Amino acid sequence: MMPDEYLMQAEWEKHGSCHYATANDYFTTIEKFYKSLNIPNIRSMKNSTQANIRRAFLQSNPKLFASAIQVSMNP
Repeated sequence: MMPDEYLMQAEWEKHGSCHYATANDYFTTIEKFYKSLNIPNIRSMKNSTQANIRRAFLQSNPKLFASAIQVSMNP
């Protein structure tokens, strides 16, 4: 889910520490969210634009809000 402990520490400090009592509470919550997320098969998409990827995530996860999804692509 996260590639290394440096990113985990940075995410805890930036996003978790003011909303959760412990780092364990924060990481347990985001792990539950990650496991419930349906990740679409982007490689099978013929036209992988940011809009199409966002649309695929929304179709696969109807409870998500479009404003909650940010897609970044390398040129």
